[in-house]
Amino acid sequence: MLDEIRLRFAEIHYPAQPADLSCTFSAGVVSLGAHVDSLSLASQADTALYRAKHAGRNQVHSALASVTFHTTRSEIEA
Repeated sequence: MLDEIRLRFAEIHYPAQPADLSCTFSAGVVSLGAHVDSLSLASQADTALYRAKHAGRNQVHSALASVTFHTTRSEIEA
């Protein structure tokens, strides 16, 4: 679901947006496990988000697995 949001976000064009400016969406995802407190979940999601940003942005990273979703702008425009 977040990857679909990421793809749709990349398609948005704002009237005042310069042609060479693009917007990206990065996210960190975590699964709720047994006996995991909310602070731990937030920390794991935050870590996954920063991994997505450091990996080049415009990606969704999972905190519990090495799952990454990303598509280049050319793939979106094709």
